[in-house]
Amino acid sequence: MTNEDELNIKEFRKKIFLTAYSYTGGLAYLASAFSVAEVLYTLYIKDILKYKPSDPLWGDRDRLIMSKGHASLAIYTILAIVGYFAKDELFTFCQPGSRFGGEPNMLLIPGVEASTNSLSHRLSFGTGIALANKMDGKGSRVYVILGDGECQEGTVWEAVMSAAKHQLDNLTVI
Repeated sequence: MTNEDELNIKEFRKKIFLTAYSYTGGLAYLASAFSVAEVLYTLYIKDILKYKPSDPLWGDRDRLIMSKGHASLAIYTILAIVGYFAKDELFTFCQPGSRFGGEPNMLLIPGVEASTNSLSHRLSFGTGIALANKMDGKGSRVYVILGDGECQEGTVWEAVMSAAKHQLDNLTVI
């Protein structure tokens, strides 16, 4: 990473922190959000992911599935930075009536590919999308970010074995 990238990631973390503490009194899982800052920055800002904020349901998009739902503030912040919604809307995080809750909801937030929670088992979901994309001949990729706690769950390992069996070279697990 360049010095500019490192400065941008510091700013990214600063936005996460200020959103959490300025508007909710600290109602956020900062460690979870901070732990994925470099990954999200790299995927979204360094042109790894194919996406269109103006067309969140674009059929050829890559999909990022944040299985560790407690990192919600990080995914919300990066989606605001790249233009899925106004940055000022983050100020409603965890407020009554806000669409930005403690865990992402794909029905409310453009750019969120899967509703998740703390141990959401979304690798199985991502494996299914990757398999469907491969069967349809799409060049799209699926990225799934796991939390450490869920890696001990049986469904995660079943998804890993299924991905290997189907040779899903379009699936990246982080």
